[in-house]
Amino acid sequence: MVGAAPRADHREVDTISIRRSRLIVDSYDTAVSKSGDVCIPLAEGAITGDHIVAELGDIVSGTVAGRRTDSDITLFNSTGLALQDLAAVATILDGIAASGWRVPEECGYLRRDCWLPSMIERLLAAVRTEPGD
Repeated sequence: MVGAAPRADHREVDTISIRRSRLIVDSYDTAVSKSGDVCIPLAEGAITGDHIVAELGDIVSGTVAGRRTDSDITLFNSTGLALQDLAAVATILDGIAASGWRVPEECGYLRRDCWLPSMIERLLAAVRTEPGD
């Protein structure tokens, strides 16, 4: 599930679907405090925090298995992390570099009116922001 900004009172998936699935999240703390897809079933007593089987990083690193069998219903609840945005930007920049494309001279390297460096600066600022800010 990837939708709008996380809100504890808004969800995209019903409680039954959450209960039936192996729930993977990008951030446990954010999911249990800001994602209605998780907060609502928790408040209803339909699931506990243990229902979240892993964070995405655990799956990617191989620490926790993702889908274990053909009958598994695996649901990824993405609340969005700046780190994911930075990974996407890094992939885009690698592709740009591999294509030979260069930033036009008139754009400069870090001028605020150049969209790419400005976007990277904003993402880096978001990563440096303390939780709760």
